[in-house]
Amino acid sequence: MKISTRMLLLFLLVAVLPLALFSYFNLRQDETTLRTEVLNRVSDLADKKAMQVKDYLNERTRQVRTLADSRLAQQGLSRIYQENRDSGKYRQAMREFDRELTSMVEDGSLFYDIFLITAQGEIVYSYKREADFATNLLDGPYRDTQLAEAFRESRMTLESSLSTFEFYAPSSQPAAFISAPVMRGDVFIGVAAAQLTISKIYEVAGDRVAMGKSGETVLARRVDRQNVMYFAPLNRELELGLLKPREFAKVPYIMRQALSGTGGHDVAADYRGVQVAAAWRFLPELDLGMVVKIDADEVFDSINRQRIILLQVLAGLLLFAGLAAYYFGRQISQPLKGLSQVVGDMAMGQLNRRADESAPGELGLFAQAFNRMAERLQDIYRTLEDRVEERTRDLNVSNEQLQEEIIEREQIEASLRDSREHLHAALEDLHYQKFALDEHAIVATTNVQGAITYANKRFCEISGYTQQELIGQDHRILNSGTHPKEFFRDMYRTIAAGKVWNGEICNRAKDGRLYWVLTTIVPYMGIDGKPFQYIAIRTDITARKQHELALQLHKKVLDVTSDGFWLTDVQGNLLMANQAYADISGYSIDELTHMHISQLEAKEKSLDEVKAHIVKIIAEGSDQFETRHRHKDGHEIDIEITTSYLPESQQFAVFARDISERK
Repeated sequence: MKISTRMLLLFLLVAVLPLALFSYFNLRQDETTLRTEVLNRVSDLADKKAMQVKDYLNERTRQVRTLADSRLAQQGLSRIYQENRDSGKYRQAMREFDRELTSMVEDGSLFYDIFLITAQGEIVYSYKREADFATNLLDGPYRDTQLAEAFRESRMTLESSLSTFEFYAPSSQPAAFISAPVMRGDVFIGVAAAQLTISKIYEVAGDRVAMGKSGETVLARRVDRQNVMYFAPLNRELELGLLKPREFAKVPYIMRQALSGTGGHDVAADYRGVQVAAAWRFLPELDLGMVVKIDADEVFDSINRQRIILLQVLAGLLLFAGLAAYYFGRQISQPLKGLSQVVGDMAMGQLNRRADESAPGELGLFAQAFNRMAERLQDIYRTLEDRVEERTRDLNVSNEQLQEEIIEREQIEASLRDSREHLHAALEDLHYQKFALDEHAIVATTNVQGAITYANKRFCEISGYTQQELIGQDHRILNSGTHPKEFFRDMYRTIAAGKVWNGEICNRAKDGRLYWVLTTIVPYMGIDGKPFQYIAIRTDITARKQHELALQLHKKVLDVTSDGFWLTDVQGNLLMANQAYADISGYSIDELTHMHISQLEAKEKSLDEVKAHIVKIIAEGSDQFETRHRHKDGHEIDIEITTSYLPESQQFAVFARDISERK
């Protein structure tokens, strides 16, 4: 690159670049400030709209509660329900109620319709008299509607209830319902309910004050876990097909955040794929997500115009500075070109060449200094070989050090390979351990909400459910009703605190049979110190529980028999004894259950002899023999022993009869 070109670039770098950087950072600061102001404004609009919806719903709920507490509702439920629908008294009562409630329904400003519903779920009064009138909300055609849901909740909780908006067939439009219990003293006699239309919500969403030309409010609700339905009228709903359910994963990020119950603001893409300044809120009363947005092109239009003006100014300055730099560069580059030729000749070995010192100003002084440097260069050249030789020795030393470092690095790499092999072996061991655990135990994992996220084959086999039927369900699907609610509350409190829980649980399989499992639940802790997942490892102990139940029944019989009875393990340790043998031996039952049979034998027998006798009984299944036991006070007792081996529990059932008098 020529020196004149370099000087041109240097001049542009020094003169224009600082100005460009200053302008750029100033513009970025303006963009940041404007972005903050716009997002705060949109966020305030979202808060205002959310508050308008909340105030509207609270006021309507208060009016329904007032109606439910009035004598009009109490008398109406009794009077209308008792009259024959074909009678004149019934029609007179309906006209009287219509007159009383006209102000709340007629123009639709408060409610679309008002209902009186008996405690048995029958709609005995409706201002509109649509298809739902005179039907039963518990077993009639509209038992699965939001009206029926609100009725059931008020009947169960004796509190007011607000449903979500959903398409209501009798009215052929989306509707939500507010219900409140009607009480006569402390007795529940029915429910007063009111139907809301979505027009008021649309009115709030359609208010575009302070939202510019492109401002819009979007409302949507999750139809189920996978799909979302838009509600508010949108600018491009028909074109984009927004009037039908859409997959949740394909809904824009801002609406997914709103439907997930969070609030916030940001610049992101909307349902059209256009960047917008948006604020989102969740309306819990209606289970709706709300997004208030304005096109980014509109709100940032002033910044875009400012950016264009800045680019035009910078282009003009760049052109002017380039011409000036080129002119002055030519004045300097010509003398330097001659000097460059001299330098080139010297590089070829012509060390006697000198520069022209007649150039004006600093260039002439520079040529003089260059010539002095050339003279010194000739002197330095003479000693160059010595310095080269010294430098060669230094390089040899550095090369030896480099070889040592290479060897050290190879050793480190070999160590890393060994570590990688050990890690691979550890992963294989972990895989085999998981395989062994799945083959032996009943394993399941759940999230913190209790939903099952994994179930192994043994879990499916013992419960009777397939893995597809279990995933997403909680463990209430297996609840047998055996344990009280406090049992499970204690369990959930323990694991929610990050502690391991152990216990025995009785579950109900898909086919209705009961089974017992010994359960250990271990919480997985996140970096925030809270559980994010639980793993439950269970062992089937149904046979043991059945055996214990049988033993309890047998024990009731054994406690009243005159013969002594023990239950021992295969090592000869007493696990249980009845009161009859305690009376025979003089020991208490608690003392006996901590003893070995060799401690009761009066005949001196070694442990090896006792073990050999145990092996014989196991092989033959049973035995009967006479022996002598030592009483606690020291005297000996003649005893007839009848024993049987119980292979299912690997225990011995032993009957001991005192035959001292017979002897």
